[in-house]
Amino acid sequence: MYYLGIDIGKKEHEAGVIDQQGNAIGKTLRFSNSIPGSDKLLAFVNKHQLTPDNCACGLEATGHYWLSVFTYLHQLGFKVTA
Repeated sequence: MYYLGIDIGKKEHEAGVIDQQGNAIGKTLRFSNSIPGSDKLLAFVNKHQLTPDNCACGLEATGHYWLSVFTYLHQLGFKVTA
């Protein structure tokens, strides 16, 4: 099992992946709150072979900035907790 954590910001977000032992997997990803940013996040998810079956996602509910990321991941079938 993997865990995708996302720090939500007004203009940019930061995503990182850990395994079940809490070990960081690769480098974090900084991406914008935009369609190209969503594409970048999807490439990051695919690079780490994250699927709805092997990954849970968590992000902070900051203002309204988290809604687009939450919705995007939810539409991809991921379990997302805010």
